Amino acid sequence: MNRLIVVVVALVMFVGCKSHPKPEVTEQDVYNEAKMTSLPTPVRASFNRDHPGAAALSSQIIHTATGPAAYEITYREANQTQKAWYREDGSPAEPAEHR
Repeated sequence: MNRLIVVVVALVMFVGCKSHPKPEVTEQDVYNEAKMTSLPTPVRASFNRDHPGAAALSSQIIHTATGPAAYEITYREANQTQKAWYREDGSPAEPAEHR
């Protein structure tokens, strides 16, 4: 009986490991991290979630006159250059004007 339990547990563990493969890190992921290294981790995570496969071209901190800083990321996706803005916690922000 104990042997059967061990076999069943081992089988469940083996099948469970196969059902959750590790995500692959692509060259684009490494490139994007280099371009966004100065940004807070939640900002980078939100950008990667919102724009998988997009190429980050540049990033900068935009200081606003009335509130906290916004983080602007210029990126290329679907053959178009676009911009995304995030707050420090990674939540989307409205386009900020430069001070």
